[in-house]
Amino acid sequence: MKDNSPGRIYLADQRGVQQNSWHRIFYTFNSGAYQQPQREAFGALYALNDETLAGGHQLTTEVQEDSYLWLLPVAGAVTYTNGQDHQTIIGAGEMMFAFVQKGSHFTIGNPYEDALQLVNYMTILLKTGDAPLIKTPRLFAFDVTKINTLEKWNINGLPGLTFAMGKFDGRADSTYRLQEPEKGAYAIVIQGAFEVNGRLLHERDGVALWDTPELEFEALSNQAILFIIEAGV
Repeated sequence: MKDNSPGRIYLADQRGVQQNSWHRIFYTFNSGAYQQPQREAFGALYALNDETLAGGHQLTTEVQEDSYLWLLPVAGAVTYTNGQDHQTIIGAGEMMFAFVQKGSHFTIGNPYEDALQLVNYMTILLKTGDAPLIKTPRLFAFDVTKINTLEKWNINGLPGLTFAMGKFDGRADSTYRLQEPEKGAYAIVIQGAFEVNGRLLHERDGVALWDTPELEFEALSNQAILFIIEAGV
């Protein structure tokens, strides 16, 4: 698979990392003390964090920009509490979408009591920009039994709030067409390995692509999972 579309690969082993005895976070993009060349935000997408949290713990984050948040558990379930103390439980196979306001706080927790029962999840943040604000949280279900099918979601028909995820067997391929090709999309391998627009990606590697109407990809391992999000809001 060859492709000449411009893009940038974000290798998993080159991410920033911060950790203590009960929490670890890998940063895809520059954040806080982690500042590296070519790790700046990709369009409206300014955070894609891969986090692991020990049982019985929770983490509170202050929001730096008016943003849309995607919370994607990968292993185990997490709790999400917004500034109004409304708590939601999100399990593996689900994704939560919510508006978070600058200066507010949200808390993610591990509901399991055993400290050794870890949960792994992704927190993804996009600046809202001039997009209409969608203040009602939404919960999406990803059908883990579907194989070789790319599930796509669009929130209220807004082009910048479009994302997709799918599980594929080795050598299965598919195509994702962008709603706004000029703004680009970001793809991350949740599990396994893929070739995306001619780029080889292993687990937790990502690629930002722009000036292309579509993403063409092929799974290189069984039970491989790919997540795609458009970066233009």
